[in-house]
Amino acid sequence: MNERIEAMRARYLAAMLPTRRKKTVNGYHGSIASLFHFLEEHHSDLSSLAELSREPHITGWLGFLASRKPPYAIDSRRRYIFQVRNFLDRIHDWGWEDAPPHGLLTASDLPKSTRHLPRPLAPEIDLKIQEGLKQDGSLFARALLLMRFTGIRIGELQRLQHDCLVRGKAGRHSIRIPLGKLRTERMVPIDDATVTLIQSIRAECGMRPEAIDEETGHPVQFLLSDPNGRPYLFDRFRLKLRRVAAAANIKERVYPHRLRHTYATDLLRHGMSLPAVMKLLGHTSLTMTLRYVDVAPDDLAKSYLAAAEKARAHYAALPIRTPITELQASPPRDEPITTALHEVIARLQQLRFDSHDSRERTGLQRQVERLRRAHEALIAILGGAK
Repeated sequence: MNERIEAMRARYLAAMLPTRRKKTVNGYHGSIASLFHFLEEHHSDLSSLAELSREPHITGWLGFLASRKPPYAIDSRRRYIFQVRNFLDRIHDWGWEDAPPHGLLTASDLPKSTRHLPRPLAPEIDLKIQEGLKQDGSLFARALLLMRFTGIRIGELQRLQHDCLVRGKAGRHSIRIPLGKLRTERMVPIDDATVTLIQSIRAECGMRPEAIDEETGHPVQFLLSDPNGRPYLFDRFRLKLRRVAAAANIKERVYPHRLRHTYATDLLRHGMSLPAVMKLLGHTSLTMTLRYVDVAPDDLAKSYLAAAEKARAHYAALPIRTPITELQASPPRDEPITTALHEVIARLQQLRFDSHDSRERTGLQRQVERLRRAHEALIAILGGAK
């Protein structure tokens, strides 16, 4: 690629550095390089980005991304396209010389994102993994147990600081999770066994030299670091977990992030609310946490039935404020339509009783009356038909 085009990338990345994380800037570097390598190979006569056009340059590159062998993951393609679109549109909006036309890439060029469900370990496999890690007893095995007991991401595990253990006023301990994937810092409560686990890790590693945290640019003492103070690489943890799983004769693929999935699913199964789990996981929206509900539909059904039973008991104890004799009578058992209408009317009444808005209560009452008349008419029609 000629020097004029390469200079545009270097200038753009330099403009990003003051306001973006180093990891983000590196990602843009790779995405833009993908486009430039394609142009160099297939359109070597291009002398300026101002000459870029939708056809054949951009569509050709999109086709290259889609047909690559081995194929890119869909989310990787989305990242490449999204970041290149930002690059091209921004340098145009900033009025840079040799900038391309605006809108060469649009949102419609982004492949639909994949939605991966969490993959928690089955309880029996989870137990085998925990036992295997305890028996191993190495630094990396204990670090993986810490991940299982706190639900932290592997990148957060790698960047835990030496003073991450925090004791509250009531004597309860928490672990401070540093800024990470979603740029949020949080506190996760832990039990005494996890406190002991952290203390054993800290005792083994000792006071290592400070190293620069790439996320913040500040010197810190990492909890898990080599003798030079540098955090251990991800692969050390992945390899240890793979070996423990193999020793336990576990055939399915086990990787560190599944420990996080297992932690979250386990909490939901044992009654913790979704908002609470969301806070512990460091999610920024409840939508992210709701994925864990999908992996345990049986547990969700049990929770629903228990809640529904409590709701029925609650409303049964409420005084009936208006005569609704037709609701007290059982609908025809052999007619699912009338049964459904009966349930809808009852549910609307419940909503009306719970509402604190007079206009809303009035509107719901009107709907109830309409449905009552429809219910009576339907029963009369079905009764006459018989």
